[in-house]
Amino acid sequence: MKKHLFTTMAVAMFMTTIAVASARAQNAPMVSVSIPFDFEVAGKTMKAGDYQVRLEGSRSTLKIENRDTLHTAFATISSLQRTDIQDESKLVFNRYGSQYFLSQVWIAGRSSGEEVRQGATERSIRRELAALRHKPERVEIAVRTN
Repeated sequence: MKKHLFTTMAVAMFMTTIAVASARAQNAPMVSVSIPFDFEVAGKTMKAGDYQVRLEGSRSTLKIENRDTLHTAFATISSLQRTDIQDESKLVFNRYGSQYFLSQVWIAGRSSGEEVRQGATERSIRRELAALRHKPERVEIAVRTN
């Protein structure tokens, strides 16, 4: 009897875990955006075009997919916190000359956002510019929340 009760409880806990994970994945914000320039994210160069951006899995990964070519990149992210609630959803890029790097994702109605981990190329450019006392230009693009 105890063994049957233990097995039933284990199965119930497993099913609850699966249901919660599935619900979180379905509630992960997805945004659509038209990006007018080539950019780099997670070491990949992405062409200008229409994209869907969504949090994946445990919310530590960002999926960026070109809607036309289905070219996809996955970026490691960390949480950002601000004191103010965002008025609009946006992607933030760091611009160094003619090179753009995805930097942050903000969703309207939230005070938290996501920061994309810098790749080796961006870190190298940033170090060179820091030696010259230059900072990257911040470029924001408004997005549509789906």
